[in-house]
Amino acid sequence: MAENDTGQGAVQPSATPPVFASSSSALKPDTKLGRRTVTGAVSGVTINPEDIADTTGVSTTEATSARVRESAGPTSFGYIGQNLVDANGTIARGQYDVENEAYDILVNFGDTTERLTKLRALQSRGLYGSSKVGATGFDSQDLSVAKDLARYANARGVTADVALNMLLTEFAPQGTGRRIRTTAKEDIRATFRSVARNTLGRDLSPAQIERFVKAYEGMEVTEGTGGVKAPSIQSAAQATIDTQYGAEAGAVGMLSLFDLMDQKIKGLA
Repeated sequence: MAENDTGQGAVQPSATPPVFASSSSALKPDTKLGRRTVTGAVSGVTINPEDIADTTGVSTTEATSARVRESAGPTSFGYIGQNLVDANGTIARGQYDVENEAYDILVNFGDTTERLTKLRALQSRGLYGSSKVGATGFDSQDLSVAKDLARYANARGVTADVALNMLLTEFAPQGTGRRIRTTAKEDIRATFRSVARNTLGRDLSPAQIERFVKAYEGMEVTEGTGGVKAPSIQSAAQATIDTQYGAEAGAVGMLSLFDLMDQKIKGLA
């Protein structure tokens, strides 16, 4: 993404509508997907060791969380398997059954207003062809689009909500030719680093930071195309830290409390 002298970055999505194969057949067992940075897996999801591409250790730049680092181990790893990764970087589930889970995907879009907003954003990318979004978002044409989204999610190795943001980022609304303005990458990085340091007492890896940058840009693009309003960078960063690193944040908070109590006891505070 290019930077300009106004301090804002610009995403230039493809003007070509996405095309999806009609086949709903499963991927071959030995097919590997693009690398995704993950922090773990939900209970019941098995990780094949051959699908782990690399690992990223905990940063040692902050001495305040040394005791946390001793037990934390690697905080993330590169994953190339076929299971789907959610917005929190967790391996959440296996591939979608395209024919049988389209309705569930539409339900998970949210209430009727949210569902229609998201479907209209997909319509603007050409996924509906000459059809229109259904009155409640559950008509046959809506289910067909949900199936296309499931195929896209399977191919990218992410859950449908992540796939939706990716698709809206990569493809431009047809006939608009407009550029969607997003916050400068460095501003997003700086805020995320600051929140991480204040909450965890350490720096996150470049891969973890860039994952947040991409996710936040996706939120801004979604807002720019008529979707849900993006939260502030500070709020999104804090929510991400709390969700992905809640246990560590709690441990760091307790260490700070113990340090303060120790200072008081010694008459230094």
